[in-house]
Amino acid sequence: MRKIFYTLLVISALAACKKDETLRYNNTTMGNIQGEEIISDQGNTFVITESLFEVDLSIYESKRVMLTCDVLRQTDEKTYDIRLTSIANVLAKNVKTMEDSTPVEDLNIDNPVVIRDIWYSGGYLNMLIEIAQKKDSQTAHYINLVHDTAAAEDGKYTFVLRHNAQGEVPSEEDKEFTTGIGYVSFPISNIITEDAAKLVLKWNSHKFIGSGYSLIQTEERSKEFNWERVGFEQSPNPATIPNRTAYKYL
Repeated sequence: MRKIFYTLLVISALAACKKDETLRYNNTTMGNIQGEEIISDQGNTFVITESLFEVDLSIYESKRVMLTCDVLRQTDEKTYDIRLTSIANVLAKNVKTMEDSTPVEDLNIDNPVVIRDIWYSGGYLNMLIEIAQKKDSQTAHYINLVHDTAAAEDGKYTFVLRHNAQGEVPSEEDKEFTTGIGYVSFPISNIITEDAAKLVLKWNSHKFIGSGYSLIQTEERSKEFNWERVGFEQSPNPATIPNRTAYKYL
């Protein structure tokens, strides 16, 4: 009886697989919204034909998103119908220099920020960052990536991540804080002229202690990594990215 029951399970599983023609489940990527489509950082065009929830792409102001989807079918070269399973706004900002017209406090104030992850794709330097903020606060924080042109060397570029917390900084006297997390992307392929270069990223971080970190103590951190130009790069229009975009969605 057990053998018959097992055989029936296998037949049922095979039948289910045959009916399901989904090309890929749980595909996660960043991309830019163009009209009613999403162009992924790998150069694929995603057309939303199904969704687990009601979606309006026009509400994503920066036109850059992180999405998870099931790839249903291929309809053209690098064009796919998808079932959208999740989508999140990504803060997209142009890289600054100290000579830019951005309010100077956004670039000079150096409040701590934790970088949870960092990677390069589609012409962008992408980060998953975490910041401290007062509980139930509506204060807009500002995040900027500054190109340190004074530290320029052939084949080596230095960037500094700046966080202006608008006065929301934890202290021994004020510990009523929580943390928020979100994605931010900076287009850098137009700054780097080489096909391969070294990047140095510097930032002021909360101090890591064991597996966690202190909201009160800070430390200077840096990361150096190799950068290579990829085959596909997005071409963000600087005019579509506001000059002083706030980090509001944490």
